[in-house]
Amino acid sequence: MTPLDIPGYVNEAHLEDLAKTIDAIPDHANILEIGCAYGRSTWCTLTHMKPTHTLTVVDTFQHLKPSKIIKSIQKYHKREGKKINKILSENIRVLTQKGQRGLFDHVLRQHPLRHTVTVHQMSSKQYIAQHPEHTYDAEYIDGEHTYDAVMMELDHFHNT
Repeated sequence: MTPLDIPGYVNEAHLEDLAKTIDAIPDHANILEIGCAYGRSTWCTLTHMKPTHTLTVVDTFQHLKPSKIIKSIQKYHKREGKKINKILSENIRVLTQKGQRGLFDHVLRQHPLRHTVTVHQMSSKQYIAQHPEHTYDAEYIDGEHTYDAVMMELDHFHNT
């Protein structure tokens, strides 16, 4: 599986930048991902992590409608004259049947470094309130997308 076999909004150029960033993180680092959606960025992060890294993922798994991303995937493939491959088709089926969290779990179960991941189904605000002392060597912030939420996340993780 590749990240592009997973429904999501993170494009190929962004995934390449994320991969380069993760590749540059030293051994024994703790990485935080706020906002994983269906798992596209999580798969990329896991694929480029060192086996000594750990990944903490925080997402509410409640904000994305499967029909919207499926329609977007279909339009993209039609416009580009591409067929939807077998893996992406299976992931769309899982998304349709099990929703956002179900697809994320399905994807995560297939990655060899899945044992390095801890998932918290909650908002970043709730996570910070419950784990105020946790610090990270790298944070990937792609959650709520509001000014207040991002500033709260940046302020917390860069002032602790």
